[in-house]
Amino acid sequence: MAKIVIIGGGVMGSSTAYHLALAGHASDTVVVEPDPTYEFAASPRATGGIRQLFTVPENIRMAQYGHEIYGQFETLMAVNGDPAPIDFHR
Repeated sequence: MAKIVIIGGGVMGSSTAYHLALAGHASDTVVVEPDPTYEFAASPRATGGIRQLFTVPENIRMAQYGHEIYGQFETLMAVNGDPAPIDFHR
């Protein structure tokens, strides 16, 4: 039985699950996503972008971390050596 339930497998839910897995909680976590194709989900329909014009130090660090992760995404999310392209441009 899962100790952690994440509702929604979009960008925020998937990121939360990914980071929980990195912290050793993969077997404690389940993601509930009603649309496994993500055809009607908000995340893949979003324009995207990383805003870095913050004044709060925590927000600045989060934006920098996001920029770093997006830059490595194809490698981090590769399956059996096949990259996961997201067409990220700096």
